[in-house]
Amino acid sequence: MAHPLTSSFMVSSPKMSTTADVGLDFVHGVMRDIKCLQEDVLESFAQVRASIDRESQCRERSFLPVHERFDELARKISEEGQAREELRARADDFEQKTKMWVCALGAGSKTAKERLVSLEMASADGVKQHTAAERRITELENVLPLRSTVAQLEELAGRVTLLKSEIDQDHSVVTMVNSRVDDLKKTSEVGLRALSVKIDGIDNALPTLAKAVDVQDLSFRVCGLQSKLQLCQEDLDRKATTTELEAMLDRVSNTIKTVRQEAHNRSAEIEAGVGTMEANLEVQTRKMRQDIELRARSTDLQSMLSEVNHQQLAAVAKIDNRIDTETGRLSTSCVSLEKELTRLRIDLNAVDPRVGAAEESILRLVQTLSTKCDTDEVMRLKTRAEALEAGFPAKADATVVAKHSLAIADQVAKLTAADARQHEHHNRMDSLVNCVKDHNGKLQSVEDRARELHADVLQKADKVDVHPKDTLEQLLFKFYTKEEIDALLCRVWWRVGDVKSSPKAPYC
Repeated sequence: MAHPLTSSFMVSSPKMSTTADVGLDFVHGVMRDIKCLQEDVLESFAQVRASIDRESQCRERSFLPVHERFDELARKISEEGQAREELRARADDFEQKTKMWVCALGAGSKTAKERLVSLEMASADGVKQHTAAERRITELENVLPLRSTVAQLEELAGRVTLLKSEIDQDHSVVTMVNSRVDDLKKTSEVGLRALSVKIDGIDNALPTLAKAVDVQDLSFRVCGLQSKLQLCQEDLDRKATTTELEAMLDRVSNTIKTVRQEAHNRSAEIEAGVGTMEANLEVQTRKMRQDIELRARSTDLQSMLSEVNHQQLAAVAKIDNRIDTETGRLSTSCVSLEKELTRLRIDLNAVDPRVGAAEESILRLVQTLSTKCDTDEVMRLKTRAEALEAGFPAKADATVVAKHSLAIADQVAKLTAADARQHEHHNRMDSLVNCVKDHNGKLQSVEDRARELHADVLQKADKVDVHPKDTLEQLLFKFYTKEEIDALLCRVWWRVGDVKSSPKAPYC
């Protein structure tokens, strides 16, 4: 007995062909819908991929300057680190130098203290010597008026010079008289010799040539000549003989020698007394100048050492406090050190009134010493005082203070510039951090969108699982058999109820 359904199917085969057409159209429509969905999915996937590519490109373009700025920032940070290291090294070097300066200052203060002690001892000895010198000067001043004053010595020197000039004049007169006496002696000898020659000739010629009258005349003439010669001899006897003249010359020369010897001895004594007086005065003035210089230097050294000790203690305390602090406080310490240096300059400028007072005292001493010393000694004292005044400011060592102040000002300027650069870099870092935060927000939103798109894509069917119409028909033919398709179509037609308008099956 046959099944009713199969019998009905076999009876109504043309109707089933129409239902098969309708089922195929339905399947084709479903496949078209699936294909449309697949195309939509592919299109949306392509759009998402294009948007992701565009977003990645935009992100790369937007992040490129960020990366460049990050690289530049890293480079600047490294440079800043190097600058900080250099600054720290320079600060350490400056700290070591300050320690060395402090040690040198301590050693200098120690040596200055030792020198001050020695100067105090020397000043005490100098005071003793000064008192002894003053006592000796007072004794000398008390003794000098008993002997002679400077005016009397000058008057005596003038008299000695006048006496020397008179002695020279007398010596010239004596030499002239001696020359005249020698000339007169020579002329008298020549005349006597000529007269004796003439008399001898006359005596020899008289017996042969002369007559009695001539002999008488000649005798009268000879008598006259003899009387004249006798008168000349008397005149010569009245004047002086040669021996007497020589004796007189010897006596004059002896008197001149004695006068010269006495004058020389007196002048030697005067010169020795003046020399001893000048030597004593020079020694006393030298000692007084040394005492004045020692006192001025000791007072200046005491004041300078006290100031240096106070400043050294303050500087050491400040440096000990600064060693434990960071480099940012170095500027304040430099400012305080500049204040100390200005105070030192003020203190050094205060030395000028002291020098003026010392100069006035030296001028007063020069005025007092000018009555006891000569002009050359006063000029030497003046030149030495001027040299002392010119060399005294060099003791303050102003060049070292100026160098230290310039180095500290340079360090302060460099630290301020480094602080300004640090603030600028901090501001740039803040701006870059803000930009990075903004880019991170944008990146997070883009990543969220990408994750959403990825989730949407994951919900879609893969390309392998999506089949077109041709492959779907082949798969359906492979999957479903003819009997199963007929049974399904019968069920569909039975439910529809309209068999007349259903199309025929293409494979029936």
